[in-house]
Parts: sequence; structure tokens; C-alpha cells
Amino acid sequence: MIDEINEPRHYKFGEYEVYDICMAWLKEAPISHGIAADWFSMMQYLFRFPMKKGKKDLLKAEWYLKKIMEKYDENL
Repeated sequence: MIDEINEPRHYKFGEYEVYDICMAWLKEAPISHGIAADWFSMMQYLFRFPMKKGKKDLLKAEWYLKKIMEKYDENL
């Protein structure tokens, strides 16, 4: 039986889960909490787009990327 709550297929790739990949990257990334939150959300949409909502997920990832760029520019 597939557990869509704890292990949704659109966030798992073989033995890797998007959450774990993102958390490992964020431990090393020198970015603010606000940018980190948007980056994490963007990555989830990018990882799931081929298995869930396609272009809608890509557009949402783009929305988060624009927010990241705005916040990044503010911190320069």
C-alpha cells in the first residue's frame, strides 16, 4: 500500500526524498531564513512537476524563484 501522507510518490525518487535532499543542502547554504523557506518550496515544485501538475508546478516554482531574487537583491 502506498502511503501518500508520509511518502508521497511525487516527492520520492528511488531512495531519495526531496525533503532530505533540501535539508542537507540548507545545512550548508549561507542564505537567510526567508530565502531558505522560498527555496525549499521552489524545489518541491520543481521535483514534483512531472508527476503532479506539470506546467502549473513549474509556474509556481517560478513564482518562488522571483521571490528569492527579490529578497536576494534586498540583502546585497
